[in-house]
Amino acid sequence: MAEHSVSDGRSGAAAATPTSVQDVPVHAVVDEQAFYARAQANASWAASRMFVAIGATVYGALVFSYFYLRSLDSNGLWHQPSQHPPILLSVVMLGLGVTSSLLFVWATRRLRAGRRGVLDWGVASAITTGVLALTVGLSIWQLSRLPFAPGDSGYASVFVGTEVVTIGMLLIELYQIETVLARSIRLRGVLSPGGDAADSSEVMAFRLAVDAASLFAGFMAIVLVGVFVLFYWVS
Repeated sequence: MAEHSVSDGRSGAAAATPTSVQDVPVHAVVDEQAFYARAQANASWAASRMFVAIGATVYGALVFSYFYLRSLDSNGLWHQPSQHPPILLSVVMLGLGVTSSLLFVWATRRLRAGRRGVLDWGVASAITTGVLALTVGLSIWQLSRLPFAPGDSGYASVFVGTEVVTIGMLLIELYQIETVLARSIRLRGVLSPGGDAADSSEVMAFRLAVDAASLFAGFMAIVLVGVFVLFYWVS
């Protein structure tokens, strides 16, 4: 009788131990997926806020350099009359950069409000990606055709430095939007309202990543307008 009890106890212990993947509780896998989805969402928000903070700091330093060097202009050498960037090309780049950024912000708000599906958002994001790539190309081409060198004056040095920083920030914006656009293509089967996992943690993480990219896009729209006003109007 005792041996029978011991064998039952052992068999019960063996039965309680998972012996295959099917024996693992389903909620454990779901919790792990939710954990990684939340980690991705937190990383996206942290990266966007970090880039906004870095951008604000760098542009603040450039604005300080602009007015500091301008205040030291005792010989009239701050900005020579011949040192003017191509105004028409600059206006075109301003329009392309600001329009594409605001288009993405607008499409993201409509997606969040549920007014349109992910297809419309994807089209707007693809257009934004192409226009931003064109803006970066034009900015690089403009730097190669400037009628002055960075060391010719204080204005020239600050202008070239600001353009280089702006190109880098536009590339960051382009990368963020391209990344969320690629994720939307991978999740296209579940992002629609009728999808099997429309409310899953992975989809929620995607939406937070889109909001994070929209935050940085709005920041860049403000920056582009501020840079244009500083170098083409205030100067």
